[in-house]
Amino acid sequence: MDQHLVTIAITTYNSNINFLSEALDSAINQTYKNIEIIVADDCSNNISQIEDLIHKKKDKRIFLLKSFENLGVSHSLNKIVAVSKGAYFNWCPDDDYLDPLKVEIQIKSLEKKPEAISVSDHFQFIDYYKFKRKISHKIYLKFFNIFEYIICLDRINGGSLLIPTLYLKTIQFNKNLKYVQDYDMWLSLFKKKEYVYVNRALFFSRKHKNQLSETSIIKSTNEISQYYLNFIKSNIFDLIYYNGKKIYLFIILFYQYRNINSVVYYCKKEYDNVKLIYNSSKLFYCLIYLSKTLGFLLLFLHKIKNFFFYSFFLRLWK
Repeated sequence: MDQHLVTIAITTYNSNINFLSEALDSAINQTYKNIEIIVADDCSNNISQIEDLIHKKKDKRIFLLKSFENLGVSHSLNKIVAVSKGAYFNWCPDDDYLDPLKVEIQIKSLEKKPEAISVSDHFQFIDYYKFKRKISHKIYLKFFNIFEYIICLDRINGGSLLIPTLYLKTIQFNKNLKYVQDYDMWLSLFKKKEYVYVNRALFFSRKHKNQLSETSIIKSTNEISQYYLNFIKSNIFDLIYYNGKKIYLFIILFYQYRNINSVVYYCKKEYDNVKLIYNSSKLFYCLIYLSKTLGFLLLFLHKIKNFFFYSFFLRLWK
């Protein structure tokens, strides 16, 4: 059953030691035992605490890679991949953790398709509200192929994947990206690779005020917006050719919902070129504006929901 070695990659930078300890324990306590646990530290200020913690775990499957310069998550992931001996790869950031059955269930899910990528649901723990919510893909994957789903909705967490390591040794994480390097990789992989979906939450991610994306919200928002704008600009005609004109409408709807206005503006402006190449009708032109309106409405309702749920109801429960 445990014939495949699996690499669990834990990336760290100035880790919350309690969170890192939980991440390590979740790897150590996997029911699937044929694993290596590689921790890559990105020049943390508390490296001595991290080393002490790893020593206290007393597990020979744990290896520590230290960096003497802060180079970012992509660099840490590429370092782990380079030395990894596992047939499969599971990423776990230092503030997240794994279900004890995660590796076992996902290895089983790949028995008939060993070259596919296993995708599970996950839980998101919102630390400042002490609230946990399940992120499920089942309904969405009935309407989208997984590549469309990743492009439009940005809901797959990298820690919920089990990936053949060979793919990551072939395509490195982009070291020029600081906040969206994972989605750049998932887009590259799922454009060509098959997947197997596990309808069960097997990974736990945290959203807390000390995360890099939270402490550098303007920088992260700008990088995300620019990344997706560049991606859509480079791929819009191929996307329509292979996925049909519906993808054009989905992009406008969901990027308006995600408040990535640069992409919405580009798609509306690019309509004349799309019309020339794909002979779009006046009805399609109307659908573009309908998609934008629906996206804006969804964004508005989402903000109203968050205000009442997070700011009002959860405070009442405390």
